[in-house]
Amino acid sequence: MKHFLVLAASMSGVAFMTVSQAPLAQTWPTKPIRLILPLAAGSALDTVTRGLAQGLGAELGQAVVVDNRSGVDMITGTEACARATPDGYTFCMTAKSVFAYTPQIYKKLPYDPDKDFAPVTNIVNLASVITVHPSLKVNSLKELVALAAEKPALLNYASMGPATTGYMTWEWIKKKNNVELVHVPFKSPPQLVQAVVSGEVQTAYFSIAGFLGHIRSGRLKALAVSSSKRSPLLPEVPTLEEAGVSGLHADVWFGLLAPAGTPKEIVLRLQRATARVMAIPEFREKFLLSQGWDPIPANTPDEFAREIEKDRAEGAELVKLTGARIE
Repeated sequence: MKHFLVLAASMSGVAFMTVSQAPLAQTWPTKPIRLILPLAAGSALDTVTRGLAQGLGAELGQAVVVDNRSGVDMITGTEACARATPDGYTFCMTAKSVFAYTPQIYKKLPYDPDKDFAPVTNIVNLASVITVHPSLKVNSLKELVALAAEKPALLNYASMGPATTGYMTWEWIKKKNNVELVHVPFKSPPQLVQAVVSGEVQTAYFSIAGFLGHIRSGRLKALAVSSSKRSPLLPEVPTLEEAGVSGLHADVWFGLLAPAGTPKEIVLRLQRATARVMAIPEFREKFLLSQGWDPIPANTPDEFAREIEKDRAEGAELVKLTGARIE
């Protein structure tokens, strides 16, 4: 993490901006900005990203265009961000898993998570929920674990890949309870949701936003939510802690990165513009609160870098404990 933190620490102010960067930062932006989303269109995060892009476009006076680059564990889109020209016209959405799990699970990545990115700002936490198909006659997480113990390897769970919080959460539950469930990865959030709703897969740990309508309609049953407190969207559903899962940091956050070398003042200007968009009441209600997203108070690149460092260390411990691996 040393190189990453040195880069992040240098982003605290304009005083460090080089002479060559100053004219560029003063006139930026003069053309549309690309915002890479390492997921396919149609996900809850896609909706939030497009709402944010629209708000940033209004703030900056230039269009912000969302570029969906899907791939397992967000690697394809993250690589596109790392390889982009660091001129202030490409940024990307990132997730906790990109730093906490992916570097620990994959032996080789097409980018260096320590050196190839400059943190911009964290944006939201996402509350997730463990759901089951109604065909499973269980009404709590303890009952689901008991069923898995009774029928080893008969049940399966869905995730977006082996380096995601959904995968790590279930591997933790399996390890702690000495049970076995079969992992079924999916390429896109809509595919995952449809698989659980149809009964193709019995359970998943995924965003409340992705499952909420199906839970309210009775097509899925909610067993536990990831937040430290019960979700106002599902107040009757216990937290993971209440459901008997302790010691697991199962939160999911999303934020913005820039390619390493992006002028520091541009990074700061984007961070401030993002904070202004996130503070707009209409944006918060339409794109965040009503969908189960928890806005993170505006943080600086330095603060975001420290969050990444903390989660990287915790992720390494979790991967070691669970023995998570590429399947």
